[in-house]
Amino acid sequence: AVAANAKTTLGVTALYSGFLQFFDTENGQKLGEAQKVHDEGVTDVLWIPNGHIVTSSKDHSVRLWEYVGNRSSNVLEQVATIEGHTGAVDKLCFNESTKLLATGSWDQSVKLWDVSDFPLSSGTGKRRKGGDGSSKRAAGVFTTAAGSLLGHTQCITGLAWTENRIVTSSWDHTVRVWDAESCACVKSYEGQKAVQSLAVPSGQSILSSYFVTGMADGTVRLWDMREGSAVQTSLRSHRGWVSAVEWKEGSSTIFASGSYDGTVKVWDMRSNIPLHTLEVEHTDKVLCILWCGESIMSGGADEHIRIHALSMSGT
Repeated sequence: AVAANAKTTLGVTALYSGFLQFFDTENGQKLGEAQKVHDEGVTDVLWIPNGHIVTSSKDHSVRLWEYVGNRSSNVLEQVATIEGHTGAVDKLCFNESTKLLATGSWDQSVKLWDVSDFPLSSGTGKRRKGGDGSSKRAAGVFTTAAGSLLGHTQCITGLAWTENRIVTSSWDHTVRVWDAESCACVKSYEGQKAVQSLAVPSGQSILSSYFVTGMADGTVRLWDMREGSAVQTSLRSHRGWVSAVEWKEGSSTIFASGSYDGTVKVWDMRSNIPLHTLEVEHTDKVLCILWCGESIMSGGADEHIRIHALSMSGT
C-alpha cells in the first residue's frame, strides 16, 4: 500500500517486512531509513487529514502514529494500538466528517472505530522514559469498536466511505453497502467472481451513483446504479488479477487500475477501452496505486515505487 501527505510532497509505502519507507512523491527518492512499525507484514497505510499515519498488519492489529521527524530523519511515535480482529487486517478507510476509521480483516468482518476517542493531539497522553533517557508517549490500547459489520463469508478486500455509508468488497463475490450508524447491510450486489479491489468516486451518493471493482478474472467492472439497479459493465484489458482500482480525485469519470500482469491502466468510464496503458517498469505484480495530482504512483511486489506523470487535459 502507498499513501501521501496532502499538504507536502511526503509519501509512505507499507512493506511486508513490517516497515514503512518514506519517499518524495515528486521524484520517488527514498527519504531516510525504513521504520519498523509491526512485527509482521504491513498490509495498508493511511495518512489521515490530522497528520497521523495509520497502519494495519498481518499481526491482527492496527496502529496509529505521529510523524515527528523530518525528510532526512524519519521518526514515528506510536499513539494508539487497535486490537479487536482475529485475523490479519488488510484494509483501512477513514471518514473525515464522522472521524470513523473502518478496518477490514481476513476474519470476514469490518469494524468501525471512533478516532475522536483516541488521544491523538500532539503532547497528549501519558509519557514514559525510553532506554536512552528520552521521553516517549505511552500508546493506548483500544479493543472496543464503535460497530461491527458482519455478513461477508470471505476476507475483506475493499473499503470505501460515501457520506454515512460504507461500501465493502470481498472474496465471497459480493459488494455490500452498509449504514454506518445501524451497522445494517442495506444493499448486496453479486459479482460472480472474487472481488479483489474497490473504488468509489468522492462526493457521490452510493445508491444513486456508480463504483468500480477489480476482479480475479482480470476484468475491471463498472457498477452503474443510476437507474435504480446495479448494471455491470466488464472492461477487459488486463491479463491478470486486478489488484487495485483508484478514482482520480475531483473527477467523476476517470479512474485507474493496477494488475498482477505488471501494468497500470487509466480509464474513462464512458469508454470500454483504456485511455492509457502505462509503462510502469515493474518486474512483478502491481499491488497498489494512488493518484497524486496528475500523477499516478504504483507499488509492486518488486519492492519499488514508480511515479507516472500524465496529461489529463479535457477529462
